[in-house]
This record gives sequence, structure tokens and C-alpha cells, in this order.
Amino acid sequence: PKILFYDGQGFWICMKRLSQGRFHWWPRGPEAASALSARELAIVLWNGNPQQAAMAQDWRRVA
Repeated sequence: PKILFYDGQGFWICMKRLSQGRFHWWPRGPEAASALSARELAIVLWNGNPQQAAMAQDWRRVA
């Protein structure tokens, strides 16, 4: 997978080479490109499936 990231000064491109060529659960065809949240990206980079991961809400009340 490749990630295009803009940090305010320019673009970064990040790439991870997979031993079997692709994630077996990643969609194919026209929907093969998709936006990920930061926590979904972390799951993908550790070889997880964000669609099957149980995650807490993004924000919670402090007081």
C-alpha cells in the first residue's frame, strides 16, 4: 500500500512492501483506494483489518 500525506510544507509518500503482495481483505477494483483515519492506518501498518477491529470512540468527555 502507498500513502500520500501532506504535512503543511509538502507531500510525503509512504510505502510498505508486503511479503504476499497485498492485504487479503483489501477491496479490489474501483474502490481499491480509500481514506483511512489515523487509528485505521495504525491498524493497517501492523497488518490488521480496520473493518474488523473494535475501537473506542474518537472523543470522549473529560469532565
